[in-house]
Amino acid sequence: MANTVKYKSDDGMFEAPLDKVWKYLNTPEDVHKHKAFKSFKPQGQPTGNVMSFKAEVFNPDGKTTHDEVYEMTMTPPKGFSTTVKTGPLSGAKFTHTYVAKGDKTQVILEGEFPTMPGMDEKQTRAALAQYFDAVFTEDNANIKKFKA
Repeated sequence: MANTVKYKSDDGMFEAPLDKVWKYLNTPEDVHKHKAFKSFKPQGQPTGNVMSFKAEVFNPDGKTTHDEVYEMTMTPPKGFSTTVKTGPLSGAKFTHTYVAKGDKTQVILEGEFPTMPGMDEKQTRAALAQYFDAVFTEDNANIKKFKA
């Protein structure tokens, strides 16, 4: 990655204990889904704790899409690491870490991302914050409704 952006957020707090968060994260994509994805499908069988997914991701216009492939290494209940293999963020590597806080769970997200096409570092960082904030908000709402 030529131009990269380091990104970190540690202010996410799920309104659920760690065991419920982890059960939710391991549900099928029809339960654990996000508006940013038109589809999110496993690719092949997991190899140990490593899984690959192909996602059809909406572009910023909200109508057109592009494909991305993710390789995720699950480390329950600590979290997971993701490497983006294809698409505009190809080469990005980031980690979600979960920290039990009683009946809540803190989410720490940190990683390194390529600058997005047509954006500088500041714009890329803002776009990442907007995306991850939206995903967190969706997950938090879904976790509250989730029956573990």
